[in-house]
Amino acid sequence: MDKIQPNIQKNIDGSVTYSLTFMPTLEKSFLEQEEEIAELAATFGRMVTEQLLEKFDTQGEPLLVQGQRTTSKGKQKKNTLPHTAQ
Repeated sequence: MDKIQPNIQKNIDGSVTYSLTFMPTLEKSFLEQEEEIAELAATFGRMVTEQLLEKFDTQGEPLLVQGQRTTSKGKQKKNTLPHTAQ
């Protein structure tokens, strides 16, 4: 599957519309298409989670959590694999 290119539309009421395209085909097995659908669903989940987490981001200033000062390394890409990827 090629890199997924989502279409993101921010609406006037503050909602966001995500559009992902899937092309069913007889040239691929059911399993291959099912894996593509799972990747689309995961992509959607990551996009929505990223949008939600941005509201909690700071500009690098420390946070106080239960009296303990915590800091961040900033917006750095994390390289993690899901538990199912081996």
